[in-house]
Amino acid sequence: MLGTVHIEEASYEGNNQLIMEWFKQLNLHTEDERKRTGLEHVIVWVGDQLTVERLRGLFKYRAQDHTSFDRLDWLVVVFGWFHLMMAFANSMHKQYLGTNAGRGLMHAFTLLEWKGLHTVQTHGPFHQQLHDAIYHVTEAHIRDCWRVISWTENLADLRQKKPEDLYKLATEIVDQLSSSSAIERMDLQPEDERDEIFRQAILWNHDALHYVDLNEAIRNGDIGIMEQTLPYLLFRFAGGKNSKYTIEILELLQCLHREWPADVR
Repeated sequence: MLGTVHIEEASYEGNNQLIMEWFKQLNLHTEDERKRTGLEHVIVWVGDQLTVERLRGLFKYRAQDHTSFDRLDWLVVVFGWFHLMMAFANSMHKQYLGTNAGRGLMHAFTLLEWKGLHTVQTHGPFHQQLHDAIYHVTEAHIRDCWRVISWTENLADLRQKKPEDLYKLATEIVDQLSSSSAIERMDLQPEDERDEIFRQAILWNHDALHYVDLNEAIRNGDIGIMEQTLPYLLFRFAGGKNSKYTIEILELLQCLHREWPADVR
């Protein structure tokens, strides 16, 4: 673990100082070690979106420096997935907040008497509480989906079904109540015949399952699912006008598919 220091990370100068500070703590600041780093090493540097943005700007600013180390040729900057999940949760909050009279998150927050979740905050326990709320509401939705698909009022009755029958029901839940194709089928209906509340529920299932799937993949180190989720995240952030994370996702996709050699990927 690196020791904490009193150096701010909001400016280019602060990030420049931090690079050297971390190298000192790792005993990589000598002239020989800096030369070896510049010529032989590649270091992946992970941070929040602002840190990545500052380091990328610093990389461009120092592109004409004399040595490979000073030009930061060894530096590979990647956003941290923890902060990406926070941005994902904020995007879900923005899209599905709704009102007390509707069936969105606001209705759930009021019904369950959850305080402090009506507006996005950057301090306190807000993000942990929002994360828990997304899981809680999603679990309720999926439990109801099992009841609807299996034509039963008691979920305990599902214990009597064979594994292959449960798998078939789960597939139907995804296809009929949680997929983009289900939304597309509803959108083909005349507007006066469309059940907007039902459509909203399907849309929530689709997006919330992406959130849960990605969160579990991060926890378990499933980089395959994480990579497969990138196109979905790109369209979500672009559609939600989150230009910063749209750029970060595009940068990562460009590196994965066009720039990084196999050993870096």
